[in-house]
Amino acid sequence: MSKLSSIVFLFLFLGKSLNAQYSLNIQVQDPSKENLTNMVVCLTGQDTSVVVSTSLTDVNGKAQFAVPSFPVSIKISGIGYESYFRTLEKAPKEALNIQLAQKINSLTEIVVTGVGRPTKLDEAMAVYKIISAADIKSQGAVNLQDALQNQLGISIGQDAMIGGTIKMQGMSGDNVKILIDGLPVNGREGQNIDLSTLNLNNIAKVEIAQGPMSVMYGADALGGVINLITHSNNKSMKATANAFYESVGKYNIGVDVAKQEKKHNISVGGGRNFFQGWDPGNSEKRDPLWRPKEQYFGNFKYTYHFSNDASITYGTDYLNDLLTIKGSAESYSYYNRFVRDDYFETQRWMNRLQAKWKSGKNGYWESNNSYSLYDRSRTTYFTDLSTMQRNLSTYEGDQSKTRFNDYTLRTTYNNKEGIFSYTFGYDINLEYSFSSDKIKGGRKNIGDYALLLITDFDVSSKLKLQPALRASLNSQYNSPLIPSFSILYKPYKDLQFRGSYARGFRAPTLKEMYLDFKDSNHDIFGNETLKSEDGHHVQISTGYTLYQQRNNYNNISLTGYYNDIHNQISLAQTGVSVTPGTPAPYTYVNIGYFRNLQFQLISQNQYRQFYVSLGGSFNHAIKTLTSAEYNYWEANTNFRYAFPKINASIALFYKYTGPAPLMVADVTGGMAVEKGIISNDYHNLDASAEKSFYKDKLHFVLGIRNLFNNTIIGSTGTTTNPLASSPHGASDGNSNLSTGRSYFVSVKMELSK
Repeated sequence: MSKLSSIVFLFLFLGKSLNAQYSLNIQVQDPSKENLTNMVVCLTGQDTSVVVSTSLTDVNGKAQFAVPSFPVSIKISGIGYESYFRTLEKAPKEALNIQLAQKINSLTEIVVTGVGRPTKLDEAMAVYKIISAADIKSQGAVNLQDALQNQLGISIGQDAMIGGTIKMQGMSGDNVKILIDGLPVNGREGQNIDLSTLNLNNIAKVEIAQGPMSVMYGADALGGVINLITHSNNKSMKATANAFYESVGKYNIGVDVAKQEKKHNISVGGGRNFFQGWDPGNSEKRDPLWRPKEQYFGNFKYTYHFSNDASITYGTDYLNDLLTIKGSAESYSYYNRFVRDDYFETQRWMNRLQAKWKSGKNGYWESNNSYSLYDRSRTTYFTDLSTMQRNLSTYEGDQSKTRFNDYTLRTTYNNKEGIFSYTFGYDINLEYSFSSDKIKGGRKNIGDYALLLITDFDVSSKLKLQPALRASLNSQYNSPLIPSFSILYKPYKDLQFRGSYARGFRAPTLKEMYLDFKDSNHDIFGNETLKSEDGHHVQISTGYTLYQQRNNYNNISLTGYYNDIHNQISLAQTGVSVTPGTPAPYTYVNIGYFRNLQFQLISQNQYRQFYVSLGGSFNHAIKTLTSAEYNYWEANTNFRYAFPKINASIALFYKYTGPAPLMVADVTGGMAVEKGIISNDYHNLDASAEKSFYKDKLHFVLGIRNLFNNTIIGSTGTTTNPLASSPHGASDGNSNLSTGRSYFVSVKMELSK
């Protein structure tokens, strides 16, 4: 009997003990209700110095604890968010849903561009600029061209034939590498990738690293890197629909669906962007200065999580872009009924396979691989305006097709042992030309095979050194060793100094070597004897946080850049004309040296709901035997004010661009300085207001672009460049800048659980 009583007593005691264990469930989100992963949740007793348990939030933003007794205290923290404290006197009746306030201070951001593993911005060796999802939304930015329009140190151009062009640190687009999730975008027309073809529909943020990153990314990264980071779904189910209208004739729609279940995460989206064309004189013209463009795009992303420390992702992005350039109807008569109509269709299909996993105590592997297909075709008709009958043109060059296939294979391993950490790996880049009417011989290829090593020495808690080296084998050129050396010094918590030296290298592209382009107005040839571009680059910066308390702070930074590039590649006229009525042939040549200095001063400030950044930039091109001396200034201001009680905000984006040498476009998409031509200065101002309804399920943005109505920027002097004197670009020394003042509305509806 006593034995039975003992068993009953033990059973009741255990039952009482088990019942005393309360299951505490916590859901952690940001203010937009996005689930936050890898947030540190710490549970303490009444004595907050005694830790009861610690956990990281999972992919659904959840953490669970078995609590023996109350009261308990909760502390939640994570990079980029304000810490959260709360004491629970008794067990809550349901799961806790906690929202962390995001720190807008850019020093708390995590960057993934050019680093061995995700790194806090204030620990990174390079200088970065982050365009967040909030910035993209408040600007009403549809594509990368919109998002970069008011950025300091970046100049955006507009060519009527190839779209958006870029200069960074005074260097043209062929020295700026554009990435999606760390993998290169292909399809340069001349020197530039058309920025208007890079949609932001599925982009979470844009990381901009000014300065060379040739050790990690190789060619095309002398001027800097722009990395578009795609969204990672962290909700069990989400469906989003968005629409955009702008008064200059833009009509866009898009949809996205995402689902997460256990270890699987999948998202798919697509949409259509349509621009009917615009002209400062008459928007109904058959040949508006800003040409009509229609885009269809789609994206797919699937991630499988083997564990919290290992995952594999497949992503694909597809774009079909149709640019229409119609002839003018102004000269129509019975005896002149035909006009020339050109259609440029571009298809880009980018596939990415990426894996990340941890090994051992500190080991971190990352493998990034991509296959990209780029097709661009030109179809030319002569249209009879009296009957609208079309006939294909038989002129040379009027019917053409270009196709490029690119492969990137990059794998790196990062580890840390005491004061020493390192990243080593390989980086392979292959480019193939297939069935191209513009490439001599049709089929050409070039390959670059590289090993890289980046090391970090924490000399002390205040000093960090980073020597790095890239050794490569190029199938066409002798590649030099590419070294870099960086230093980060923090004498005090709020004061930082950075300095770096890097060597850059860019081998000529297949087009620059083998281009064979002829049409009724131009003869342009590649040059197989080109030398590779070689550069030396120095960067020095300092940052100081004058004040920081919770979300309120003031930070100021000063950065200086020096660039010295040898054997720059550009188009030059040679010999005499071989085709009657056309200019003498052009070919690519090495023009010598380019040297410049740039200084940027930026102040970021936030007080409660008020945020403002102020910036100024000075650029000085140093005179050489082959380039002229010139200076130009830039300044910008971004302002945002939030109204939390009504879930709304307002924003202003301003930029001043001083007088600068005119950049002219050639028919291959290249950009070059036009000697003796100085474009006038101008001011640009955009404004927007945001408002959310129904617990953030419905979101509106209303805005004004180009408040000062800048369209064509005049200049002093007259252009003499025959490559710019075509119906595809400015021909009178002026520069096409933007469509006129416009009004836009963006509507987004999201349903999720």
